[in-house]
Amino acid sequence: MRLVCELSLQNETFPCDFRPLFLSFFKDALGQYEEGTYLEHFYAPGVTKPYSFAVWLGKAAFLGEQITIDQKRLKLFWSTSDFAAGIAFYNSLLLQKRKAYPLAGGNQMCLESIAIERETVITKEVIDVSFASPLCVRKHNPENNKDLYYSYAKEDFQEVLQEVMQRQISSRNKSLLPLLKGFSVEPLQCKKTVVRHHRQMIEVTIGQFRLRGDIRILTHFYLSGLGSRVSAGFGYFNIIAQGR
Repeated sequence: MRLVCELSLQNETFPCDFRPLFLSFFKDALGQYEEGTYLEHFYAPGVTKPYSFAVWLGKAAFLGEQITIDQKRLKLFWSTSDFAAGIAFYNSLLLQKRKAYPLAGGNQMCLESIAIERETVITKEVIDVSFASPLCVRKHNPENNKDLYYSYAKEDFQEVLQEVMQRQISSRNKSLLPLLKGFSVEPLQCKKTVVRHHRQMIEVTIGQFRLRGDIRILTHFYLSGLGSRVSAGFGYFNIIAQGR
């Protein structure tokens, strides 16, 4: 299930580190729905969140710690391969429609509309995709408790991405694990960039990739997101071509 939400702002100032803001928004919405049952279900310690999302900022200017959004409107794209999760998030967000959600600096955000978006049916084992939120690839070092982030041009990118995908599939749908053997990710038109997340600058990739694999695993990544930190606003992609 894929959702698209239109939101408005009281003023044009928005934080550069905006992804945690939406995580708080989701938690607040779930906490007010069905007596918080789904909040506990999705955000219990150690639970892998079954969704990804991207935020479209429109015409925006980045100024230090802030973004200036000219039209004071933005879009949220949300996706999951778990239909039950999709229904819970849709219903909880629907209850927030036209309610002011307070932001830092005296600003407010308001959900103006929410709709279920038509999904692209994958019919080929090769798809070209464009990432609407950056592809994040993270390797955690348990010895020093530090993370290293890999953009597409960094050495060992493919190896670390394979490890990330293995963990993704293991935590969500183990029946797809054998299909990873024939799955590949090929950079097409990509760019390394850095983004702010939880007050940390992390290296990520934006642009287009070609994915090859079984239709079932392509569909899983299309709906669940690809890479690290997908539930924190990374790894959401759209399909731009099939079968090339």
